[in-house]
Amino acid sequence: DIGDSKYPVIEKVVKFALSIAEANASVERLFSQLFHIITKDRNKLETHTVKGLLITKSYLQANGTCTNLKIDETMMYHIKASHSKYCERNLERKDYRREDSLEKRLQEEVNKEYTQNKKLKSIEDKQT
Repeated sequence: DIGDSKYPVIEKVVKFALSIAEANASVERLFSQLFHIITKDRNKLETHTVKGLLITKSYLQANGTCTNLKIDETMMYHIKASHSKYCERNLERKDYRREDSLEKRLQEEVNKEYTQNKKLKSIEDKQT
């Protein structure tokens, strides 16, 4: 029949091989973009930050540059929601740091008191 492949298995293998080559190219492109984002000075970016930067860059490449970007109500809604999440995460971090700092100060006070008690005990022992 016309249109039927003489070697259907070989056709499937070739199509599969071609799809893998395309997949590797996009992965290599992604790594290239990551190397531009994550530099020596920016090596502590969190995963969600890197993801956001990649999405923003991709959006701008597809829709023009940042100078001619049109911002509509939907985009403003998402920007505000994103900013709210950012603020929440920062508050959680500050609370965690504050708790961690408080715990360290309490531990330092306990250690200081222990050392003072030990010194007093040794002085008492010397006097008796």
